[in-house]
Amino acid sequence: MTEAQKCGLRFKSAPNEKPSQSQGRAKAQESVWNTVWKRRIVYFSTVLATATLVIFPLLKSIPASDEYSSPVRWISDLIRLLGSFLPSVADPWVNGYARSPIAFVILAAVAGALTWLGVRLASEIKSDMGSIWQSTVSTAMPSHVPTTTGSTGYETAEPMWPQRGHGNLVLVLGFLPSSFCMLGSCC
Repeated sequence: MTEAQKCGLRFKSAPNEKPSQSQGRAKAQESVWNTVWKRRIVYFSTVLATATLVIFPLLKSIPASDEYSSPVRWISDLIRLLGSFLPSVADPWVNGYARSPIAFVILAAVAGALTWLGVRLASEIKSDMGSIWQSTVSTAMPSHVPTTTGSTGYETAEPMWPQRGHGNLVLVLGFLPSSFCMLGSCC
């Protein structure tokens, strides 16, 4: 019995899909739903890590001397350099991050890693669901429908859904804007 059946949900088959194909598709989708739950957990963890990164300089007043006695003073200098390009509204964050560079690096690394993992899981979900639906469409196609290869036919030389090999592109396109957003949250 699938999770959907345990919850009392009934799924109609697609018009061109036999009931046995529908059940096979539902079973294949069960493993993808586990990945969806993992992504939800990663998403809320990312929100928590990002909120902690944004709030921690505001919650605790750290003495200015901590910045100069830090074993990783170069990170504080780098934060100050980047902070010089930000408006004065960002001073509490720049001061907090510069005075506690190790905490800043750890929190930024955790938020960045969780963002990366979330993008990776999203790519995996999209790829797996795409391949499930692609196989359903190709096996459920009526025999009287002509099939051709090319952009106008039902079957194409390339799959309609991106495969896992394109995950790095999705990762870059998803991670870089998130990184700039985290940097911009200092404003």
